[in-house]
Amino acid sequence: MSNLLVSTRSMSMKQIDEFVSRSSAKLGSVPRVVVIDYIQLIKGEGNRYERVSEACEETKRIAKKWNLIAVILS
Repeated sequence: MSNLLVSTRSMSMKQIDEFVSRSSAKLGSVPRVVVIDYIQLIKGEGNRYERVSEACEETKRIAKKWNLIAVILS
């Protein structure tokens, strides 16, 4: 299956989790892979280090929740 869903806006990790949920409904199954390009642009609280650290932890949580592969690019 060659489905690709793309969001070009900056998102919070909560919004990414919701995007995966909506994508699941649209595709009919959970995405197999989620790619987050340029993790420094993830919205969040605190300084850059804290945002990136929190985004990494949340990405791991989302990957486990949805049983998918998450790729983070910087």
